Amino acid sequence: MKLELKHLSSYLPHHLSIVIDDNAIRDMVGLDFDPYTLWVKYERKHNDIGGAVPINRVKPLLHPLSDLTKEIEVNGEKFIPIEEILHEINSLVVGGEKYSKEEMLIMCNNIYYSEAWITDRLTEWHFDIFGLIDAGLAIDINLKKH
Repeated sequence: MKLELKHLSSYLPHHLSIVIDDNAIRDMVGLDFDPYTLWVKYERKHNDIGGAVPINRVKPLLHPLSDLTKEIEVNGEKFIPIEEILHEINSLVVGGEKYSKEEMLIMCNNIYYSEAWITDRLTEWHFDIFGLIDAGLAIDINLKKH
């Protein structure tokens, strides 16, 4: 497995942080193509200049799915992701069956059975929905403080 466009494109609207060459943390702002490679564009962070690097030099910072039951912070707001998802889905159910926390965790851990809006939330909150951390193509956000 290698990092590809399909892995990064879902995160583009959500200010994903990336690590370049295992040291510098920057914000990914786009993707560029040339005939031979995919380039990841990044912007300034901590007074570094922006630019672009080949995709093979980049690792996104992502939450493992095990963080679904832990408090995380996104844009200054702290919450427990699975509780937010449960609240949202159960508020949509009228007179029907409400999902349990266990059922929702199963759904979130398998994006192929998940509803599109759940996958959107997980990418918005920078969750590793593609198994990139286990494949060594992403870094657990809990291990890298920026």
